[in-house]
Amino acid sequence: MEESFVAGSFNFIIRGEDLNLDEITKNINLKPSKVRRKGELIAKDIKMKDSYWSYQIKYEGYNELDLALDELLNTLHPYKSFVSEIANVYDVFINLSLRSNLGQLGFDLQPKILKALADLSIRFEVNILSYGEVEDTSY
Repeated sequence: MEESFVAGSFNFIIRGEDLNLDEITKNINLKPSKVRRKGELIAKDIKMKDSYWSYQIKYEGYNELDLALDELLNTLHPYKSFVSEIANVYDVFINLSLRSNLGQLGFDLQPKILKALADLSIRFEVNILSYGEVEDTSY
């Protein structure tokens, strides 16, 4: 079995029909990692149905996973009232994207992280892509 890996990103995302992308950038004081505008072509014949503002922090390895989420939450904390305010109007959430070659994997969230997530009053979603390798331990 090849060496195991875990990698991915945490993405703070704001989606909506009539987003003012420049206003979001100004209020959160962060340079977005990705911005898409409603109607923008994203594939040959596919257009964005809404607008999208995203800030991303990447990680590699289980040890960095906690650090990356903590960094993102600390970055967003000073703007939590703005985040809560826009979450009443738009779809606002944190997305964990996790890739691994392991067939079984997991992670935990410490109370400090859970409290910081709750303080933002937004949803947290997880997307896992597992390449499903399993080590043979029958011998």
